[in-house]
Amino acid sequence: MNFARKKERIEKLMRAVDIAIQEENQLQLIALCTMILKHDFGHAEARRTRISAYSILREYESALADCEIALKLNPYDPLIYLLRADIREACGDLAGTMDDLEQALKLAPQNLDVLNAQVEFALKQKNLLSALAHLNTLIRLAPPNALYLHQRARIFSDLGKYTEARVDLDQALLYEPRNSSLYAERAWIKSQLGERRGAVADLTEAIRINPSAPYYEQRGILYEAIADYAAALKDYARALDANTHHPNLWVRKGIVCIYLNQFATALECFTTALNLEPKHEEALNHRMRLHIKLNQFENALQDVTTLRELSPGNQDLEHQYEALRSRLGYRDQASPEPKVDQLEDE
Repeated sequence: MNFARKKERIEKLMRAVDIAIQEENQLQLIALCTMILKHDFGHAEARRTRISAYSILREYESALADCEIALKLNPYDPLIYLLRADIREACGDLAGTMDDLEQALKLAPQNLDVLNAQVEFALKQKNLLSALAHLNTLIRLAPPNALYLHQRARIFSDLGKYTEARVDLDQALLYEPRNSSLYAERAWIKSQLGERRGAVADLTEAIRINPSAPYYEQRGILYEAIADYAAALKDYARALDANTHHPNLWVRKGIVCIYLNQFATALECFTTALNLEPKHEEALNHRMRLHIKLNQFENALQDVTTLRELSPGNQDLEHQYEALRSRLGYRDQASPEPKVDQLEDE
């Protein structure tokens, strides 16, 4: 086959490769790249594509063998080191992964793919400072990018640097003003900075863009924190409309109902939570206290009995149990007589 025909044949096969990539057909990719490599053993793109396909199919031995060939042909290709780093990580070879990532970084210290791989690996290893250093370089080199700013904000948040996280999220929202997750993330940061009303405003914007149950729940928690219990109740109700099988949310709704003196509804909420999760200690505790408040001592005794079984040896529960038994005339002779103020009263 002459050079022109060979070139034409490879170009045709590469077009087929592009289609197989779009269709995510890994077996077809391997077959096509193998044909290309028969025509041109040193075709770097075909070799890298076949390595990726082997890796996706978890045929790691074949992928590593291709990496060795590629590096013999060109030991200065950082992308091959990146590919091999992924394969070694999948095989549990963390030392080899680190070596390959370091080699890729030496060869291409400003390559965005290389830097991004460094960030991802550092985060997996929970090395926040290393991830932060590489992200700083990425943000400096890359075009304005909300994704990288959001990622750095999360690292700042994990490090307790909420002011820095807030700055990054402010900047990210300039690039993606319709991103509801950025508003929700900034709301959490604002709440950590004590800006609860600002956090409510951000969650309101997130809900306007994407009215999802988690956003309603988060805003409800904030309303509860600023003692706007009516607003919190509405948000918890909206969240429960989308997910009725959420025992913690039923408990939160029950708590705000108590603040609003809606005791019957509160009892229903705690009972619903317990129907979903019979050993939910918070729901049992709140229902027990509400039963006591409503002078429903038999019901309260049933709840505290269950709590004692869940938390044996808890002295507060033991005292509460004895106080309720005394109130109902069930006091054991061996038990010390409890004081009246041992009965919980909210």
